[in-house]
Amino acid sequence: SIAFTTRDPRLDLRAATMFAAASRALEGYNDDLAMRALLQSKRLTREATELLAKKKPADRQMDDDVSWLGGAEQGDMATNLHLYAATKEKHYLDRFEHQIWKALDRNVSHAMQTALDAVPYMDEAYKQKLRPYVAKYDEYIKNFDTQNPYGVPIGLGNWAGVNAVLNFGITVNYAHIYYPDIVSKDEVYRVANWLYGRHP
Repeated sequence: SIAFTTRDPRLDLRAATMFAAASRALEGYNDDLAMRALLQSKRLTREATELLAKKKPADRQMDDDVSWLGGAEQGDMATNLHLYAATKEKHYLDRFEHQIWKALDRNVSHAMQTALDAVPYMDEAYKQKLRPYVAKYDEYIKNFDTQNPYGVPIGLGNWAGVNAVLNFGITVNYAHIYYPDIVSKDEVYRVANWLYGRHP
């Protein structure tokens, strides 16, 4: 039989992010598997970066516009964060910090989850710099009150966007945990109400 496969650097970066995160979870439990996961994360990151570098600028822009994959730079940003968390190697941190603020300026809702994921690994200056973006994200949260009874980003396409709603819930939760003075506790229940069909 013949198998048709595709090599997409955006998918490679998502896998690299997962492997880097898994390596931290496995450390102390299965050190051999943790080491192998980290090795694969670094390999996929390197190969995806090389593949992206070969693309024409117009094709790279099209990659960044594919929202369900998070865009090439979005994937690279999360990968660099998780590789920094796993290795404490400064070049991953430098690349993440170079990317995160541009990503937040471009689209705060797409980059907020990764920005919040970084809080435990960053200093107080990072958390303070993130505050105005969280305030902007809080406005984004409240905007959904005009769109549906649950106040969540329900997808209007044929997949209904369940993944987007759940990710939204996770992001809102961490925004409240790290910035309770900006994002209130009540916002956290939006997705739970939607998920369990409990009309507000």
